[in-house]
Amino acid sequence: MITQRAMNYAKVLESLSISKKDISNTRALLEEVPMVADVLGNPLVRKEEKKSVAKSLFPESITKFVRLLCEHNAVGIWKDIFEAYDALLLEKENKVKATLRYAMQMDQEDIDQVKEMICKKYNKAGVELDLIKDPSLISGMVLQVNDTEYDKSIKGRLDEMQKTLVRR
Repeated sequence: MITQRAMNYAKVLESLSISKKDISNTRALLEEVPMVADVLGNPLVRKEEKKSVAKSLFPESITKFVRLLCEHNAVGIWKDIFEAYDALLLEKENKVKATLRYAMQMDQEDIDQVKEMICKKYNKAGVELDLIKDPSLISGMVLQVNDTEYDKSIKGRLDEMQKTLVRR
């Protein structure tokens, strides 16, 4: 979940006009080497040492931002900040992010229809769609857009029938 604090830092990051490559490299480093975030977020590590770590590990264009996170004890929310940053970029491009879980392989035409439906429903120019194969659905699909889930799967229908029968 994106907090207001994470969104504020994401807005700062977006305003710095740092290349997507440098942001991607920074994100990859923090994901692949969790110890880096641990050190930068540790209050026992001196400010000068954190500054040195930031300067030596991160691209020059983003070093000041990393130091800002250190100074404000915000390194621990870096995942939320990057998630908020992604959301800002999508909004700027008039796009929406969605996840489609499906039971059986879908052809490109079906995927394009889903994207078109999302664009119309949410009044967006495009969709960033993550596709996930999920055999547990038995048949059908589950579409997640923002906080809304559309369940058109056999598993979802069976779960609903079970709830109905339990209530009786």
